[in-house]
Amino acid sequence: MAETNLTVADDTPTALVVREVIEAGEPYQFTGERQLQERLAVALTSRFGDLVHREDRLNDRMRIDFMVGGVGVEVKVKGAAPTVARQLAAYAAHPAVDELLLVSTVPAHIGVPAMTFVGGVGAAPDVLILSGGAL
Repeated sequence: MAETNLTVADDTPTALVVREVIEAGEPYQFTGERQLQERLAVALTSRFGDLVHREDRLNDRMRIDFMVGGVGVEVKVKGAAPTVARQLAAYAAHPAVDELLLVSTVPAHIGVPAMTFVGGVGAAPDVLILSGGAL
């Protein structure tokens, strides 16, 4: 049975707790973004159970890789930082997304929060650069 005590104060997952769960599983070995998502799904589901939703459709045009409670998690193994920033800004403006976590293997994505929220809506995403890599 998945543990349900997700934060000290209540049962709401936070980006920090989600990040810690993902970091605890490193290094992840994968051959592409889909396989990395599968590895992360195992780690997240083992900790958060039914609170994890994969490929969660926020609306007709937006589908985020994971929603863990109110935490949106987007996974990237490639992509230009400005493109990723625009995508995350759209997610952040959605009312279902309380916090964002970008999980990436691209070191250049560390600057995405600054690009995303210059005059943007919502909180800037946290960025986790994974040290694992493609097989």
